[in-house]
Amino acid sequence: MAFTSSVVNAFKHGDNISNEGNHGRHIVVRWFAPQNGWVKLNVDDAFSLATNRAAYDGVVRDHMGSFIFAFTKGLGNCSNLHATHSVSTLLSNIRSLLLPDGQYVWRHIFQEGNSVADALAKHDLSLNLRFRLFDVISDFCVLPFTFDVAFTVYRRGM
Repeated sequence: MAFTSSVVNAFKHGDNISNEGNHGRHIVVRWFAPQNGWVKLNVDDAFSLATNRAAYDGVVRDHMGSFIFAFTKGLGNCSNLHATHSVSTLLSNIRSLLLPDGQYVWRHIFQEGNSVADALAKHDLSLNLRFRLFDVISDFCVLPFTFDVAFTVYRRGM
């Protein structure tokens, strides 16, 4: 019962929660909408060992969870390290463009709480596009998007 209470409290405060017990450690993960008047950018990268292809992407949604836009960028044949560095560079560039007065929040989330961005990156691996901007949600992202806005809960083992 204490774990259920922790889940309810975490959802009220926009946190993921953990539990350590006899069955190992796990956390409950879901997508959280930003505060009213804010937008949320989720980014992800993907790398295929089989093809050495990499991609990264992002999706922007409002405080209601509504889709605003998304992008993907294929990196072609490269190493996993190059893909990770590319995402770090992207985030540094975004950070430099944001208001210096701290009107943004940075947080790591697991892929279960980032399912639309995860689907975009994996899809781009198959296409190897250089850059693509989406102003409507793509068919392959409809199911992950629906799960996100329905606040679907995932249990992640640690």
